[in-house]
Amino acid sequence: MGGFKMRRQRVLVLILVTLFAFSLIDLSGHGEPTDSLLPTSNPSDWSGIADDGTSYFGTGSPLTVTFSGTFTNSSSWSEVDTTLSSEFAPGTSFVVTNASTVTWSAYILVSPPAEVESLGLMVDYFGTEWKPTSLTNPVGTSMSYPSQWWYDADMVYVSESAVTTYGVWKLDFTAMNHLSDLQLGEVGASLGSSATFDISDEMLFRGTSSWIAGATTEFALTDPTGATWHTATNTTPGSSTHVLQSFRYKKDITVDRSRHLSASLTNFPVMVRLVDTDLHDKVQADGDDIAFYAGGKIVPHEIELFDQDFTGTEALLIAWVKVNLTGSANTVISMYYGNPYLGPQERPDEVWTQNFGAVWHLNEDTTAGGTSAIHYDSTSNNHFGNQSGNEDDTGQIGLGQRFDGSNDQIVISSDRNFAPSGDVEISGWFKLDSSFGSSSPTTRLIFTKYLDGDNDMHIALVGQDYDHAGIPTGSLVFKVENNAAGQKYKYTTRTSWTAGTWYHFSCFVDSDTPENNEIWINGSDNTGGTDGLLASADVAYDANWGIGGGLIEQVSGLLSYFDGVIDEVRVSTTLRGQAWKSASYSNQLNPS
Repeated sequence: MGGFKMRRQRVLVLILVTLFAFSLIDLSGHGEPTDSLLPTSNPSDWSGIADDGTSYFGTGSPLTVTFSGTFTNSSSWSEVDTTLSSEFAPGTSFVVTNASTVTWSAYILVSPPAEVESLGLMVDYFGTEWKPTSLTNPVGTSMSYPSQWWYDADMVYVSESAVTTYGVWKLDFTAMNHLSDLQLGEVGASLGSSATFDISDEMLFRGTSSWIAGATTEFALTDPTGATWHTATNTTPGSSTHVLQSFRYKKDITVDRSRHLSASLTNFPVMVRLVDTDLHDKVQADGDDIAFYAGGKIVPHEIELFDQDFTGTEALLIAWVKVNLTGSANTVISMYYGNPYLGPQERPDEVWTQNFGAVWHLNEDTTAGGTSAIHYDSTSNNHFGNQSGNEDDTGQIGLGQRFDGSNDQIVISSDRNFAPSGDVEISGWFKLDSSFGSSSPTTRLIFTKYLDGDNDMHIALVGQDYDHAGIPTGSLVFKVENNAAGQKYKYTTRTSWTAGTWYHFSCFVDSDTPENNEIWINGSDNTGGTDGLLASADVAYDANWGIGGGLIEQVSGLLSYFDGVIDEVRVSTTLRGQAWKSASYSNQLNPS
């Protein structure tokens, strides 16, 4: 809050030139505004912000536009350009009035070579500052959202089917006004949006500026001819550690290396779980205005669960944040939140980039016996699963899926074309309804891929009905078989599993040397024995995958099912190191 006093005569026009300074500051690599924040028109045409509510105009830096399309000969075409301001120079334009949001506009010239038959485009925008609101084609038709255009955390996409008209397109955004409640009046009297002063009056001008430490509000008083009578500044005290200035609040989260790390890890998806009073009433209801910052940049995240009314006064947030973790020091992740004007800040596709073939959080709402739910893959690979009788239940991480042990399963159809070649690692969590051990009669299938008796893979708890000599009843078995060339079984030393206890498993296939296949339980190698011969291994055959039940060669009738809850199943197309596996277990068990 800043106040300025002075004595002057006449009705005055108030101009506060820092309305947009924080909207234009960029910390994600987009660059700073190229133009002054003063109006670009002649000073004699300036309109007052506080005295009559007329709009204030300005320009900012251009946005990057990427075009991609197809020539008439079916070859591809692409081009990179920038947006234009309303003056049709490289840039963007804004307009604002007192106590309003800021409207930004970016003009896009769509004028491809004549040989281009079709095209779409992408616009890279300031995702932590702006929210896209509309797209209009050159003939004034508003494009339909999200069928013709859509956006994520920092990119607007326009489909090829929407671009049927060439010329200048207009893309509008809304943003927060970082200066609000602009008032003026005589000292000792009420303040308002306009005032008339006599010669002897003492004037007071007041504005509420950004809450960010180090932020400066500049005041400029001009007369109707545009001459500046007086200038002054106020700066919010404190150090400027709040780097994402479009968010009102910040909270630091520390990843304790002594609890979670034995070595540094790159691009690791850290689970963040918070029960927090601030998130109950200081963010949007869906958590769209939550962002994470680490290592000097905004980092991708995915929100798995956000329950804003978790306890009545607290919200529950479960998010996955991709960061670099240092084995020699704690890692600090800053969570920024609190901006009602932003669109979603999530970028799930960018979280799961480190050789993740599929990630099923299994957090969907499902009803027992149903078959209509889709279990989404959080990677960009779209290996979705289909419900077959399972129902949602409390998981190790948010929601998981319950299987009844008789006919429930989740099927990832072969139509999804999920057939990774080479090394593969499969991990997840399970919890049994009944304890399982050496006297358990029925095999419990956790995960499977089955083409035929010569090409199959499964992870299961071995019951007395498991038909392969030498595999201890009660152990967890990991079997891989390929093309009648042989089979390789690995099984755990553990043969007892307690009802109601969550267990984390990680099984990997070393495609070149299957003898090296391992089973990890709760973050440690628990491989107890091996059987069979197999020169090389893969799961590249075309077949359904099953979670919680499905086909298995070693059981009479070839079907087996899990009885309990399964959560957070992943398939990686690489072999994770010991530090990665241990950190995954530790972080997901207790993220604090």
